[in-house]
Amino acid sequence: MPAPAYLEPYIKAARRYGSGFGSLLWASRKSQAARFRALLKCGHYHNRVILDAGCGRADFLDFLLAQNIRPKHYVGIEAMHPMAAAAEKKAHPIATITRGDFVQDRTLLDCHPEIIIFCGSLNTLPKPEFYSVLRSAWQSAKETVAFNFLSSDTLAKAEHLTWHPIEEVHEFARSLTDHVLVRAHYMKGDCTIALRKTREEFNSVLTAAVSHPLSPSFSSGTVGKGEGPHVNSHKHPQQPQPPSHQNTTAHYKFIPSSPT
Repeated sequence: MPAPAYLEPYIKAARRYGSGFGSLLWASRKSQAARFRALLKCGHYHNRVILDAGCGRADFLDFLLAQNIRPKHYVGIEAMHPMAAAAEKKAHPIATITRGDFVQDRTLLDCHPEIIIFCGSLNTLPKPEFYSVLRSAWQSAKETVAFNFLSSDTLAKAEHLTWHPIEEVHEFARSLTDHVLVRAHYMKGDCTIALRKTREEFNSVLTAAVSHPLSPSFSSGTVGKGEGPHVNSHKHPQQPQPPSHQNTTAHYKFIPSSPT
C-alpha cells in the first residue's frame, strides 16, 4: 500500500538524511528554535502530560528541558521510523515514543494529554485533513492545542507544502473556543495559534507569554524580536487586551472579533 502523499516528502528526506536534521524538513535550526519559542509562550508545559504529534527526534522535549521545564510525561508520535528511533535513542525517562500516523489513526491522539502540540507536522496536509486533525486534537486535549502553520507562500514555495491565511485559521479556532492566542511576529510566513479550554488557563498563559525568560542557548539572531501575544476572546469583549507591541517587521495585524 503506497504511503499517503503528505508523508512522501518525509520518506524521501529520510532516505537521504536518515535520522539527521535534514529529515525534519526544517530550513534551519534557527527556524526550528523560533517555532519552539513561539510554542513555549502558548502554554504551560511544566508538570503537564504533553503529546507532540509528529515529534521527529523529540527535539521539542530537549528544548523544554534546556529551559528547565520538565513535563510530567511526554508522548511523541512519529510515522518515520528513523526519526522515532532517534527519539527513542535519547532515552528520556519521562518520554514515550509511539510509531504511527496520527492523520490516519486518530486514536493515537487519545492518550489523555493535557497539551497537544503540532510543530511543522501539519505543513504537508491538504486543507481538509489540516482542519480535521485539529478538530480531533481539540476533542482529545484536556487543556490546550497549540500548533504552527505556514501562513503565506513565503515559506511554502515547495509543491508539497500547504499554507493557510491566518484569518481563516483564526476563524476556525474561534468556532471551537473563545480562548485563542495568535503569535505571528516571530517569522514571516509562519504563525502559531493556541486554543485553551478554560479562561483561567488562557489568562495565565497571557501573563507568562509576556514575562517568561528564555535560555540564551535557544535565543539566536533577531527572530522573535518584538513579538507579543495577540488575543481573541470574542464573547468577553470587556477583557483587557495586552499592551500593543509596535514592530515594523510584523507580518500580521491581529483583527479582533466583534462582540457577540
